[in-house]
Amino acid sequence: MHVVDVIKMETNPKYALRFFIWAGHQPGYVHNAFAINTITRIWGHERNFKPFLDIIGNMHLKDYSMTLSKFLVLIEGYGWAGLTEVAVDVLDWMIRTGRKPNVRHFSCLLDALLKEKEFQTAQSILAKMKQMGVPLDSFTYTILIDGACKAGQIQIAQNYLTEMIQNGIQPNASTYTALFDGLCKANEVDKALEVFEAVKDIQLDTIALNAFVSGLCEFGHVDKAYSLLINRDRFSDARTYATVVGGLCKVNNFKDAEKLVEEAIAKGLVFEVATCTLLLESLCMDSKAKEACALMNKLLSHGNIPDATCNIVLASLSRGGDACTAYKLWYDILRYKNLSCSSYEALLVGLCQEGRLGFSKQVYNDMRSKGFVASIGIYAAILDGFSRSGNFEEAHKILNELIERGATPNVNVFNSLIHGLSKSGQVSKAVKMFYRMKNAGCFPDGYTYVCLIDGHCKINDPDGALMFLNNMLSQGLAPAVGTYNTLIITFCKCNRLDEGFELFKDMKKRGYTAGVTVYDALITGFCQSGRVEDGHKLLLEILVIGCKPNKGVSNMVLTSLEGLGRTEEVLHLTGLLDR
Repeated sequence: MHVVDVIKMETNPKYALRFFIWAGHQPGYVHNAFAINTITRIWGHERNFKPFLDIIGNMHLKDYSMTLSKFLVLIEGYGWAGLTEVAVDVLDWMIRTGRKPNVRHFSCLLDALLKEKEFQTAQSILAKMKQMGVPLDSFTYTILIDGACKAGQIQIAQNYLTEMIQNGIQPNASTYTALFDGLCKANEVDKALEVFEAVKDIQLDTIALNAFVSGLCEFGHVDKAYSLLINRDRFSDARTYATVVGGLCKVNNFKDAEKLVEEAIAKGLVFEVATCTLLLESLCMDSKAKEACALMNKLLSHGNIPDATCNIVLASLSRGGDACTAYKLWYDILRYKNLSCSSYEALLVGLCQEGRLGFSKQVYNDMRSKGFVASIGIYAAILDGFSRSGNFEEAHKILNELIERGATPNVNVFNSLIHGLSKSGQVSKAVKMFYRMKNAGCFPDGYTYVCLIDGHCKINDPDGALMFLNNMLSQGLAPAVGTYNTLIITFCKCNRLDEGFELFKDMKKRGYTAGVTVYDALITGFCQSGRVEDGHKLLLEILVIGCKPNKGVSNMVLTSLEGLGRTEEVLHLTGLLDR
């Protein structure tokens, strides 16, 4: 495997660079242009990366001269790769050769060490820095504060801040950003607020405010973040608002979230898509469809809301059983922008599932007029909607349109029609659709057969149902217990008790347990036809498996046994039933 391949496979940039450096030191190997270009694509965003490559590629040459700036680049580069021991060696090399490292060399090394959580070594380097009389600057202190915070050593971080101020060095926004972030992560929110109040007259930048607000929201102090934003809004930007809005949504405070969105819109701030989507979807999930639509209209009137946001709101309203509101929102959206095909699909699925077929047809026709081609999933949803409502004429039109388009309907499309026809008693048409399905090269699934079996049972045609059950079994498809139950009961209704009983026995052989209704139907049939013993056996069987038979059925068996003078069995059975 080539060096380039290894670099490409490594997902962590730090380890990719570390491998590149290691490979460059192997005897007989020299990086080619491909390897250099590959690592540069990963690290080229760093301003000093190309100089770093130049230095490590040439510093072994006798006439190559090292300068203070080159040493700084080396420390920085080895820090990127997490090679802190090598970076420390570079600093020692400087000192051994009579060069005095400055604050930038030490700060860069401290940053690398703290990022790798090498706190003990960092303390040693800091002590060396002070011993050599190199003064710390705001950048150094910020690095130390950030490192201490990330290590959870909040008191040490505060000590560095105190030392910094005592040495006459003014903390900057980056310093406070690091401190706020650390205090919030350590759940020291009150201390963070104290620090914030202490520096409220300092011109903190937006980055510092955002870091603090983000920390407050992340650790469950959304109310404090909201208050902070209201009182310090002159430093806020779209990200500040987005962070607090997101936090408010998580605690279901939609009223204040909406208020902030409206305030941000009035200021001309542009939200990220995720923020708008989160609030709108949260409102939909909280059954606040009216508020979601009102907010959507405000956002639309102030700018172009992405299709992804429209899709989520339309789909969320539809899934929540509010497809009518989704339809009205769709109509409003069209006043501001054209929707994508996916937006139409999100709406159509919801409308069809809710049975809003008039609206569905309008949306579908508008979709077609704009040149969009519906997916198979949309055709299936529309077909299912029309089939469930009994409008098979429209359903057939949709199916024919799909086929004319050159597309092959999938099993869901055919199943929608077969289910609808079977349920409405038009079983012969359902059977024709079944064979049309097979001729189209689409294989029936278990649901197809279940629909046809149920349909035949509905019209009291157990022979047709049994044919499809056997067909189903021959295809290796396992019917649910309910399918057997329905067919056995149908045989009993049609006074074909023996065939029903044979199917019952076959069902048990296949490992199924019949439902109480099946036992009731068979026992009733046996008693009514004078086969009291068979009915008696089945009643005992149902009691053994722990089911409670219908009281009327139990009484029928008891009465039949009494009529035959089988008093002892009546008493025994009564005792079992009373348990």
